[in-house]
Amino acid sequence: DDDDDDDHDDDEMQKKKKKRKKKQGKRLMALKYRDDVDLTLYNDNGTEFLVPDPKGIVKAGVVWDHFNKRGACVRVNRPYQYDEKAWQMVTMMDAYMGVTSGMNAYLFPPNHNNINNININNNNNNTR
Repeated sequence: DDDDDDDHDDDEMQKKKKKRKKKQGKRLMALKYRDDVDLTLYNDNGTEFLVPDPKGIVKAGVVWDHFNKRGACVRVNRPYQYDEKAWQMVTMMDAYMGVTSGMNAYLFPPNHNNINNININNNNNNTR
């Protein structure tokens, strides 16, 4: 009899888990500059991090304008938080290497030639 209760509890937990996952899939997340996405210009004066929105909210059209018109580089931090396949890949790397790993995605404009000067650690807090 206790086993039947356990089975029922497991079924209920599975239903709740599926419902929560479905709900999360429908919810849109607001991405933030410097936390989730970086727009960066590299020039002779160094690295310039752009934050075009005073509230820090990322809007796709603005990102593409800076990429296409100003030649800004785009970095998406931790894309595995938003993509199941990327998450699976990071999980497999963790298991294979036996350490915690992570991932960022970079998009460079055509003819970008300052790849050697990229500040991966975000030590420069020059924002505009």
